[in-house]
Amino acid sequence: CCICACTPGIFKPCHAIVSPEQYFGNCVYDMCATDGQVGALCQAIESYADMCAAKGVVIKWRTDTFCLSTTHVLPLAANLLVRILRALVALAAILAWKDVSATLALSSVGTNVCRSASADATTRTESYRPVGDTWFTSKNCSERCKCNGNHNVTCEPWQCSPAQECKVVDGLLDCHSTGKGVCHVAGDPHYYTFDGIMHTFMGTCTYTLVEVCDTAMVTPFKIVAKNEERGQPQASYVRYVRIYLPGDTVVEMQKGRRVLVNGKRVRTPIEIEKAGAKVIISGTYSLLDTSFGLQVKFDGVHHLEITVPGKYFNKLCGMCGNYNNQSSDDNLKPNKQPAKDVIELGNSWKSDGDSDPGCQPDTRPDIHPNCTAEEEKVYESQCAQVIMSDRFKPCHAVVSPDAFLGNCVYDMCEYDGMQSTLCDNIEAYAQACKSAGITISWRNSTFCPIPCPPNSHYSECTPPCPATCSDLFPIFCHLPPTTCVEGCQCDAGHVLSDNKCVPLNECGCLDSDREYHDVGDTWLTDKCGQSCTCNIGGKITCKDHTCGSNSVCELDKYGDYICKPSKFDKCSISGDPHYRTFDQFTHHFQGPYTYILTQGHNLQSNMPALLVRGKNIRRGGNRRVSFLDQVYIDVYGVSVRFLPKKTVLVNGERVSPPLSPVNGLKISMNSKEVQLTTTFGLTVKYDGNNRGEIILPSTYRNYVRGLCGNYDGITRNEYMKPDGTVLKEKFVTEDCSESCECTTTGIVCQPKTCQENYVCTVYNLKRDFYKGETFTSD
Repeated sequence: CCICACTPGIFKPCHAIVSPEQYFGNCVYDMCATDGQVGALCQAIESYADMCAAKGVVIKWRTDTFCLSTTHVLPLAANLLVRILRALVALAAILAWKDVSATLALSSVGTNVCRSASADATTRTESYRPVGDTWFTSKNCSERCKCNGNHNVTCEPWQCSPAQECKVVDGLLDCHSTGKGVCHVAGDPHYYTFDGIMHTFMGTCTYTLVEVCDTAMVTPFKIVAKNEERGQPQASYVRYVRIYLPGDTVVEMQKGRRVLVNGKRVRTPIEIEKAGAKVIISGTYSLLDTSFGLQVKFDGVHHLEITVPGKYFNKLCGMCGNYNNQSSDDNLKPNKQPAKDVIELGNSWKSDGDSDPGCQPDTRPDIHPNCTAEEEKVYESQCAQVIMSDRFKPCHAVVSPDAFLGNCVYDMCEYDGMQSTLCDNIEAYAQACKSAGITISWRNSTFCPIPCPPNSHYSECTPPCPATCSDLFPIFCHLPPTTCVEGCQCDAGHVLSDNKCVPLNECGCLDSDREYHDVGDTWLTDKCGQSCTCNIGGKITCKDHTCGSNSVCELDKYGDYICKPSKFDKCSISGDPHYRTFDQFTHHFQGPYTYILTQGHNLQSNMPALLVRGKNIRRGGNRRVSFLDQVYIDVYGVSVRFLPKKTVLVNGERVSPPLSPVNGLKISMNSKEVQLTTTFGLTVKYDGNNRGEIILPSTYRNYVRGLCGNYDGITRNEYMKPDGTVLKEKFVTEDCSESCECTTTGIVCQPKTCQENYVCTVYNLKRDFYKGETFTSD
């Protein structure tokens, strides 16, 4: 609050005119009362600045990063202003000032209104309505009209659904919901339908969760979820959820609370006007809320919640069921025929177009937990100790705990009793209770604590719509301010900056599209024409940028523009060991040391350096062969080791995938292998036994060396030594008149009787290649 009263300071010219003492005290009081909310700080300073301006002392105190000016929030206030205008016009009409009100409305908004006759609680009135507004003309809600603009109104017959009631609420006649439907997808994954049935389905493809199959009198939408394996072949989790909304709008909610709109990354909070939707961060969740009542919450890890209003009663289909209060028909396939089991049900709702290699149908013979009877008893006791406790008792009669208890036991079996699995399942039940209106306090500092990032702390009751650098005054939050959400709350004097809490003066930048970026972020603009960086003070610097000849500008799966390589090629290492290079040349080498598989060579300045090595060892009594035992990767300044049995070390410390040690680097694991991926296109896989794979983008053509070749599209020069010299492509042995040559399948010679000299000659050639100091790193 010192900005108001301290000297020297920007308000010093006003101190002699308007004493800052009172405003300083008010500011401190408000900050204490709101636990340091930045909105309170800005409002207090604004009060003093307004008083100074009224006395003739105008102080320019706002910046792009500190208390953004009201011009930033005006676009967000459009709907509120329209509502105020409507209220004023209606008041004028009631007072019989119809001519005045018509002139006011039409001169203010031109042709973007309609003159309507509507039914209210007492009488039939005329008013002016904005484009897109709907209303009922009769008290039984049998006809609904819509303003289409240019004074054009269309009406259609209407009927409230069985889960709605035609009545006046807060002066508005509408089909008001008498209830809501909630579907949960939790754990690995368990589908808790709108009508209360639990399905457990482990497919790793993309599946339709909810679709409006009867679009009469409701807004259509569709929700699909992509599943992925996370280390266990018998289990999968939601990787991302995709929501198809009106206005050709697709919202994708990913891990880490990342949000994409039509494939492009956006920072929350964001309002999508044409879809009637807004996405915010609320507690540990990304939350999408729509004007037609749909709400989607996803924590990016293990829990997804979909809520629909009563008007969608008996109009839905998908894995979440049809929402008709009849649980017996929640096993319907798209053809409306019942599935014989949950496997057939899940596979029938697979979305078309999922080309992910990890997309595998669920073919399990049963869903019995994978543990002994003794283990199952222990896990059931651990789960029941919390879920069935007196703490959760107020919820038991509202949301049955039985299915959640069963899911908890199943997941604990699959993950060998991991504490995080227990916590995830308890959280899923707690969230289901909260959706039903019952809040349970169950965490503490030692049991299932939520780790919070720097400059923040855990709270059971955080603001539902927290202040962010791009939205300091979240006055358009759809949730009432008394609503509590569990999560991490920024410390006093800090605000959210793209999932991190930073001091207000360290907020980032708003680009020309009003898109927010953290300080230090670098991004490519549309068509990759410029590379821009956000600097301290909200300043953006840009420079011209073009993609190379082996790449094209595209949005990647994370919603960022990248120069995407036009092609990818792989090098594989398997067996004892056999090397298949990037250029599809095969050679064999059984050395028992550590060798460079691929390494950057003469890289361009914009190409990240990389080094991948493989350690071979002898196994058993056979001293003539070796096997790939470990893989070492150095990239982005991070050292990663893939060890036997899919053990992973990062900078010397053992870790548990999935994780992202630094920006642009991800390490994951499934039942077959561990995998490292980077944003520039490098992928390294290792099965923990003897098989490895390296994938490089075409942007690295001619920029690598090693046992995986030089990646130049030519197979005849794969025996290139570290100094760049290439062994002869063809050679003739001393005692053999037939020639041998390097081919796409290896060294090939015509059979002759002089095998001994031939073998010796070929071995010497290969030894000269393999012993190069660049390729042997031991």
